[in-house]
Amino acid sequence: MLRGLTTIPTNTRIMVFVVLIISAAVGVIVLSFLRHPWTPSGSRRFLEGHRKRTMSKTSALEAPTDGPLKHLGPLEILGSMAKLACTRNMVMLLPVCIYSGLDLCFYVSILGTSIGYTEAFGDLREALVGLNGVFVGVGQIAGGMLFASLGKCAQKHGRDPALVLGGMLSHFLAYYLVYVSLPANSPLLVTSDPTFIKPNPYIAMFCAALLGFGDAAWINQLCALLGTLFLKDAIVAFAYFQFIQCMVCCAAFFYTPYLTLPYQILINIIGCVAGVFGFCMVEWKAATETQKKARIQSIRDKAEIEALLRIVKPKNGHQTESILMERVTEK
Repeated sequence: MLRGLTTIPTNTRIMVFVVLIISAAVGVIVLSFLRHPWTPSGSRRFLEGHRKRTMSKTSALEAPTDGPLKHLGPLEILGSMAKLACTRNMVMLLPVCIYSGLDLCFYVSILGTSIGYTEAFGDLREALVGLNGVFVGVGQIAGGMLFASLGKCAQKHGRDPALVLGGMLSHFLAYYLVYVSLPANSPLLVTSDPTFIKPNPYIAMFCAALLGFGDAAWINQLCALLGTLFLKDAIVAFAYFQFIQCMVCCAAFFYTPYLTLPYQILINIIGCVAGVFGFCMVEWKAATETQKKARIQSIRDKAEIEALLRIVKPKNGHQTESILMERVTEK
């Protein structure tokens, strides 16, 4: 619709803004009908739903769910964020939050700028800048749907395989393809410098989709971990995550006009490795604690069975023992 135009017509601009304003208004109206979790009924429903979901499982990550959720004001949230930032788990997850900000800056700003400044794309440069955002969104949608469908598998085998395979490897592949297909100084100025392989619009859009897919893996697994680590402080935990992500993204915008593409990719790779390390350390520690709790519970169950068998003297000992085992298992 806008191809070949040097200026955007007034009618087109009005139509775009009207659509955006209506969409924003609909979103605000829908959100206004949602019940806040800190209201008495909302808190009760939230906690009851969580108990039902976790009734058959005991996780070391889960916080106590007794009592209503407390509504926190802005100053209270800031104070809670400062306390939460000093905890061991949040310190280990800090690299993950930092990398999410670096990743956000890369696919929002750096990749689109590099594509737009690469003369080898010809007249498609401006169109590819817009399509870059579209394909990032496509990757995020695909990744979100995939990892949401694999939620039970992640609970069984841990979240680290999904993060490593879905987030880390897809981003590494995207960084490699960007490095070999786009000029080194493309984030800085319009350039026609040679590259390892000829710039290809399909490869560029594939990189955008990979970045979106990997971002969905990072955000999905991190949000799931924060939601279980800090159940009653979920608002504070997510606020802290968003704060770090936005601060790092803002800081990254300051150095992007001065660094060439290879150095920016190197910074992201270092951040990605550090983020995976921190995430896996927290995940593995939680898994170890879960196994310890399971062993302790198993020992308690056996002791309870033995105590009951001493008290009860049935005619058929094997039958009663099996019944007791079933009752303890049901607990």
